[in-house]
Amino acid sequence: MTVAGGVGRGDAANQLATPVGLAVATSGSLYITDFDNHRVQKRISASSVTIGARQLTGRYAAMSGSLGSIARLYMAVFNRQPDDTGHGYWVSQVLNGMPLNEVVGFFVTGQEFLR
Repeated sequence: MTVAGGVGRGDAANQLATPVGLAVATSGSLYITDFDNHRVQKRISASSVTIGARQLTGRYAAMSGSLGSIARLYMAVFNRQPDDTGHGYWVSQVLNGMPLNEVVGFFVTGQEFLR
């Protein structure tokens, strides 16, 4: 499987802007967290399916730093605004030294994402 991208912002399958995580399912599908495009791409052989493309709203849209990174990650992976409890937990993990790509790993292997 060849994965191409990196041509910046957009919704085409060949556009990746700040890919921050990869996960491979037992089925062989590859999931790419495309952070700045606010989505997760699922690659299956020669085809791809884009999941998520909504934008953050309200207070989450204005967040920066670790707060904003985790909020955007929720939107990219789960296609929803973060809940306050989950957002607070993951922000504390990042502030305590957990790399963002590790958070992505937890997100894309968790029950909510795999449903």
